[in-house]
Amino acid sequence: ADGFAAPVPGRVQYRWRRGGGPFRDSPITAFTVDLTVAGPDPEGPDPINPKLDLLVVKGLTGDNILVGPDHGNDARVLVDLYGNPKAGELLELHWGDHPQVAASYRVQSGDQPGQQIAFTVPWAVIEAVGNSQALPTFYWVSNGINRQRSRDTLVRVAVRPVDGLEPVSFPDATLWGWINCDAEPWNGIRVQIPGNAAVLEEGDVIEMSWQLSRGTTGEDPITEHVLFPPRQLTATEAVEGFVMLMDRFTELVLPLHIVDGSANVGYRLSKQDGTPGIAPNKVLRISLGRPGNDEPCDGTD
Repeated sequence: ADGFAAPVPGRVQYRWRRGGGPFRDSPITAFTVDLTVAGPDPEGPDPINPKLDLLVVKGLTGDNILVGPDHGNDARVLVDLYGNPKAGELLELHWGDHPQVAASYRVQSGDQPGQQIAFTVPWAVIEAVGNSQALPTFYWVSNGINRQRSRDTLVRVAVRPVDGLEPVSFPDATLWGWINCDAEPWNGIRVQIPGNAAVLEEGDVIEMSWQLSRGTTGEDPITEHVLFPPRQLTATEAVEGFVMLMDRFTELVLPLHIVDGSANVGYRLSKQDGTPGIAPNKVLRISLGRPGNDEPCDGTD
């Protein structure tokens, strides 16, 4: 169409007359019609051009999906460059209803049609927009004169953590929050994961974490956070909670020997739609010392 391939000249004038007098021509005004765009020619006045390729959001678990494992990470977004790209043309990616451009790319000399363009959407933008079952993301292209945009790519986003998770408790601990030899920790330490009908539901997955630490405040770790096998909740467990057994005494308790220590204990949640959650940490104080004995209690005597 005229104007899409290159600017074309145009002229306009009008005729007028007064009363029954003769018609007179106005002066001619010259102008230029410039409908050129970056990318394929538009199909109509709608700025959305279906000929522009869709974005693909590369989540860690699949395309156009951002869930728990993607929490805290920037998102990589790919698109194939349109035909006949010209240096200086600009692609601007938008993420949901975020008021600012999330990422951009300026076409370089030597870029080729079909070349893969990679955008990086910052985690701060993803976090600010939040979760959505179908978050629209798209890009505008501009040649500095006219703009057009792609259709929406709908992305399932479930990365903003669930609020309201309660910390664990320890049924075998003393009133002051200690596990000592009387609790026979070598047989395992029970950890109560609380239920919460407002947050948890059948099919959600819980993973308990345990980190051994010197001192009684959990601030001087001996081990990394160790995750225990995931547990899929039943409907009853989601409401009433359940008990997990920390049964790795030799590895995750005995290294304290007879020096008082502690453990940072918590759990993380993965809901069925992938939304993550992290419970507040709870410190459990641990003592394996015995009066008049320089060996820890370990169930061997």
